Amino acid sequence: MSITPVDLSIKTLDFPCYAGLPDVEVEPVRSFKIQTVPIFKEGLEQYCQGNFANAKVCFEQIVPLNPDDKPSQLYL
Repeated sequence: MSITPVDLSIKTLDFPCYAGLPDVEVEPVRSFKIQTVPIFKEGLEQYCQGNFANAKVCFEQIVPLNPDDKPSQLYL
C-alpha cells in the first residue's frame, strides 16, 4: 500500500496533560509554568488550526524559560 499526499491529513491523537503533584514542585518550576501557560495555549491554538510556523514560534519561546517543559518540546 502506498501513501499519497491525499491520504495524509492532520489528526490530533491526544493532548499532553500534566499529572504532577503540585505540592512537590519547587517554586521556580511552578513560576515558569505559570509564566508560560498563555504562550503554550497560544501555541496549541495555532497548532490545532494548522498554523505550524506560528505554533513553533510560541513553543520556542517557552523552552528558554523552562527547558524541562516536555509538552512544548513535544510540539517542536
